[in-house]
Amino acid sequence: MKKIFLLLIIAILTGCGYQSVLTTQKANFSINKINHDNSIISKMIIANLNHFKKSENKIVNYDLDIFSEEKKINTLKNTKGDPTNFRLEIKVTVNYFENKELKLKKSYVEKFDYKNTLEKFELSQYENKIKDQIVAKLSERIILDLHEIK
Repeated sequence: MKKIFLLLIIAILTGCGYQSVLTTQKANFSINKINHDNSIISKMIIANLNHFKKSENKIVNYDLDIFSEEKKINTLKNTKGDPTNFRLEIKVTVNYFENKELKLKKSYVEKFDYKNTLEKFELSQYENKIKDQIVAKLSERIILDLHEIK
C-alpha cells in the first residue's frame, strides 16, 4: 500500500509540471545593485539574492535598498530574575526600484521564541541557526515579491 501511495505521489508531481518559483532560470527579473546597511542580517540576505544579480536577457532590472534590525528580547524570567525565554525578532525593510522609480516598499518581520540554556556556547550556536533559518525565509519572501512586482 505504501509503494502504491509513493508511486501515485511521484506520478502526480512529475505529471503536473511542478517547478519551483524561486529558480533563476524562470525569473523575468535581474537585480542590478543592492544598497544596504552593514548589518550581518543584510549581508546574509544579499548572499541569498546573489543568484539573481546581473542576469542577462531579463525583462526587468531592479535596484534594492535593504535595511535590517535584529532584537533579542527577554520574554520570561525565573524567580531569581534570570532570563528563561527569549524572542529573536528580525525586521527587514526593502525598497524595490525600477529605473530609479520606487515600485514597492515592504517590511518583513519574523519572530522566533526559544528557551535559555546554561551553556552559553550552545545558546549562541542555536541562535545562529535560528538566524540562518529566518534569513532564508525572509530571502524567499523577497524573491517572491520580486516575481510579483508589476
